[in-house]
Amino acid sequence: MILETTGNGPLGVAVRGAIQRLGEEARTVQADDADLFARAFDCRAIVAAAAPDLLDGRLTPSPSTDRMRAVVGAANAPGVRLVVLVVPASEAYAETELVLKRDGIPYVILRCAPLVEELAVATDFHVTRSVWLGRGRTIALSTAADLEAAVRQALAGESPQGDTLDVASAELDLAEAIQRAARAAGARTEVHATAPGVSSVLHKLSGWLGIAKPPALELYERLGSTGG
Repeated sequence: MILETTGNGPLGVAVRGAIQRLGEEARTVQADDADLFARAFDCRAIVAAAAPDLLDGRLTPSPSTDRMRAVVGAANAPGVRLVVLVVPASEAYAETELVLKRDGIPYVILRCAPLVEELAVATDFHVTRSVWLGRGRTIALSTAADLEAAVRQALAGESPQGDTLDVASAELDLAEAIQRAARAAGARTEVHATAPGVSSVLHKLSGWLGIAKPPALELYERLGSTGG
């Protein structure tokens, strides 16, 4: 039995997929469960996340050392031998990592870039017919499959305990990343990658015509302004 507190989004789906591939059962609880220690009884490992969503965790970091201390406390329950912590690839979570590192509990920390599947959800392509995005900005992007493989390896003992590892990712042009997200969503939205000057003119024209900014464009701009 493995306790996991990683939520219902693509992150949580990837974690539970890793547990299932190992032929084990997941005990799923909320990250803020008031009795995490009792929930951890008879579980051999805990998989926790430092943020509910790797994308939002990167864009708007909200680290919580208290939440991490609750996980550390739960790891003292009988049977728990390992904590696997998934953190957004951001220095904002350094203190959260330290809470785990200082306790002495066997652990593996997995730093992960935003998932393409998270972009697919955040862009809400079904309300957008087409969007024009300028080339030239980049973002590191992982997939649910990348994260699932990393979690499975950590739980299977294939990753050295006490290590902080980077989940596999690819450095992509931001416009291409949004295109991949559209494909992942199965959307019919046309995502056009063009020269930055062209896309800027088109966006200004849309604003003059009173056309609402598509969610995909809003996400593109947020990711571009934060460096992904």
